[in-house]
Amino acid sequence: MNILLLGSGGREHALAWKIAQSEKLDHLFVAPGNPGMAEIATCVALDPMKFPKVGRFVVENKIDMVVVGPEAPLVEGIVDYFRSRPELQHVALIGPSAAGARLEGSKDFAKAFMRRHHIPTADYQTFGADRFEEACRFLKTLKPPYVLKADGLAAGKGVLILDDLETAESELKAMLSGRFGAASAQVVIEEFLSGIECSVFALTDGKHYQILPEAKDYKRIGEGDTGLNTGGMGSVSPVPFATKEWMQRVEDEIVRPTVEGLAADGLDYRGFIFFGLINCDGRPKVIEYNCRMGDPETESVMLRIDSDFVDLLERIARGELGDYRLEESAKYAATVVMVAPGYPEAYPKGMRISYPHEPTFDSALFHAGTSRDSSGHLVSSGGRVLTASCLGSTLEEALAASGRDRDDVESVLAADNEPAKVALVARDITVGQLAERVGAARMEAEPGTLAPSALLLGGGDPHRLYAVRDGLAGVQDEGSQLVAAMLAGAPVEGPDGLWLDMCAGPGGKAATLASLAADRGARVHANEPREHRLDLVADAVEPWSDIVDLRLGDGRDLGSQEPDRYDRILVDAPCTGLGALRRRPEARWRKDPGDVPPLARLQGELLASAFGALRPGGALVYSTCTPVVEETRSVVSSFVQATERARLLDAGSIASAVAVREVAGYDGCVQLWPDADETDGMFLAVLAKE
Repeated sequence: MNILLLGSGGREHALAWKIAQSEKLDHLFVAPGNPGMAEIATCVALDPMKFPKVGRFVVENKIDMVVVGPEAPLVEGIVDYFRSRPELQHVALIGPSAAGARLEGSKDFAKAFMRRHHIPTADYQTFGADRFEEACRFLKTLKPPYVLKADGLAAGKGVLILDDLETAESELKAMLSGRFGAASAQVVIEEFLSGIECSVFALTDGKHYQILPEAKDYKRIGEGDTGLNTGGMGSVSPVPFATKEWMQRVEDEIVRPTVEGLAADGLDYRGFIFFGLINCDGRPKVIEYNCRMGDPETESVMLRIDSDFVDLLERIARGELGDYRLEESAKYAATVVMVAPGYPEAYPKGMRISYPHEPTFDSALFHAGTSRDSSGHLVSSGGRVLTASCLGSTLEEALAASGRDRDDVESVLAADNEPAKVALVARDITVGQLAERVGAARMEAEPGTLAPSALLLGGGDPHRLYAVRDGLAGVQDEGSQLVAAMLAGAPVEGPDGLWLDMCAGPGGKAATLASLAADRGARVHANEPREHRLDLVADAVEPWSDIVDLRLGDGRDLGSQEPDRYDRILVDAPCTGLGALRRRPEARWRKDPGDVPPLARLQGELLASAFGALRPGGALVYSTCTPVVEETRSVVSSFVQATERARLLDAGSIASAVAVREVAGYDGCVQLWPDADETDGMFLAVLAKE
């Protein structure tokens, strides 16, 4: 597929960067583009506002899709132009018609649209120069600060927020007298909304919609949100206050009514909708619409989209968005804008640009105001010059996500560098009997600090012990022992006779589960997709072979093959294993951040399949041996949010009930740490099926 992207700023560079990753792309053109985009696309000297020239280029270069980045061509009717020309009607256009683009092109139109379709926004009235005195009277009915908005496009400069009435009246007169040209021939006066702003983006095919990752931008030039307003100094995604509940209100009260309202009004709209929102005491309200993506929010949002973006755009053009499910990264994205000195006031141009190194796999440098001088050197050509965007999920973030202080990093790292104690698990004998056998072998041991089935060996080879060789006991980290104990201890409603270990290899947890199941008269199905690992499981569970059924297969198929069958299910999912660095320090160099996204997708698929195989009233434990947020809380929270019958139980309470001490939980989950718990960094969540 050949694609033409219109635009030249940081927003368009971010879009081009994402489009260029698609396997469906043959060739990407950008008009006019910038030096940054020239590294990934062919830049062509076309003015996006010269529709006939754009059309001729599209025909001559066999363009299949046109993506419109900025608002001006949309408001002026580029979509309408293409659809009026027989030779261009086959081209897929991502953008609304001129009538639809009035959501951004006219503040009065947008406010009337929201009022008509009962979409929450600030109260307002619109005035022209002939109604100046009436406008002043309306101002007096409002409380300061006073909000004045030029009705038309004003390059992002047509909004004034003023603290006193006299200044507001003076600025209103200036606006109506042509301060922003034709854009302020009419002025919208609205009540001031107090709260925290948030940018939400949706793509629509005219009937259906897909909400993209939300973002928050920062406008002021100075540190600590101080100084003059700008076009945007940076952005972050996700937004901390945009909880599942809040975003559901956004969808129900704003996004869906907007898409339905456009259709009801007969407006042809296929493309981006930007919702500039504000959180007013927990209720989202619309500040403004845009008919394109925001800048610099796009530079953060694009990094968090894992789906093929061109596939998404194709569906928009074909009107086939209804069954699409966007894949997005659980990582945090941040964008910082680099500006010319003096911006947003007078600033120089033509400054030479250099940067010390190329962006890494999880970062990107997007060009906004750059060009080449006569010698070919990269120079600044605008106020906002470059945007640096990065994805991250650090150990600090993992600590914070589990309720610990970010400053505990050094403690965790130090613990990871210390050798782990050898933990024994009593399976077919009691802990007391195991202790006696350890003593008889002239070895020392002490009780575990977490799992009631554990002994911590003071030294020596555990495989010297006959109990270990015979399978009566085993070598198993206390965190791993706790996983099995929590599955056995989780509350279930109804029968309790059939358990599943979905990812059983190499068999340690399966053996511990089998010993617990045997005491209950339950059976265990141990599933493993790789035959050589299933052989290891068979060896581990041999003492309980009469109650354990081995099965070879992909766990992702079990949900459809055996729906609503199992009473208890363990999903000890494949992961980076970064919670076990004490025992496998080489993982530091064998693992790469690029390993995380495909693992997270696999973990989500396994969890979904396991939940399908779980009967109503049953219990499921999801565990991974890692502190990485994308493999732990993000997998669980994304699944719970998307699954109507899934309920997250209090893992901390369940763990405390089966452990020898209280186990700290946070937000319903448990994250063990080598420094605080003297275990591997196991993550545990417990789900019930309603």
